[in-house]
Amino acid sequence: METRELAGRLWCLSLLRGLAALVLGAWVLAMPPSSPGMLMRAVAVYWVADGLVVFAGGLTAASLMFSRVFLALRALAGIVTALVLLWLPLSEAFGPYRPGQMMLLLFVVPAVVVAVGLQVLGAVFDLMICLDVRRRIPGEWSLALSSALSIVFGVFLLSVILAPPAVLGRGVGTVGVLGGLAVIVGALRLRPTRDPSLSALPH
Repeated sequence: METRELAGRLWCLSLLRGLAALVLGAWVLAMPPSSPGMLMRAVAVYWVADGLVVFAGGLTAASLMFSRVFLALRALAGIVTALVLLWLPLSEAFGPYRPGQMMLLLFVVPAVVVAVGLQVLGAVFDLMICLDVRRRIPGEWSLALSSALSIVFGVFLLSVILAPPAVLGRGVGTVGVLGGLAVIVGALRLRPTRDPSLSALPH
């Protein structure tokens, strides 16, 4: 696949991932989470949207390092683990104390750790694809930044026992807005029709 053809297929996908991160960041800043469960659900919704974009992107990236089936399975795994986070009784587990809550936490906390861990592993896998893309499009960083955002969001969620959700929410919001804007800028640089002087593509 030629460089410009690859860029033409990837720029819209990067744009969508950047918009998803931007929306997450803006929403969390506008409505600071009052509980760990609220923050986890917000990030889980982002991961579902991002997973759908990655699934569509797998049809493009299949021409790179990995097979289409493998990439589709990776994207579906990310979507499923995000849906697990949405399904878990997070409000009950992390809400005000009630009888039986400790038993619920013993079920919910390991599930959250596994779900977030799988999202982080999926993002690390995405970085491998990004390295191959950079070999074809030197200076392309929007795909790698999108994957890094998922890793950072996962670290924030795993830190819920160390910091108040409102503080973590400000972190997620700030990273989402700034990172999302950066990914959008990088995506626009991939457009084959863009002014060559502002493009990441070789002139």
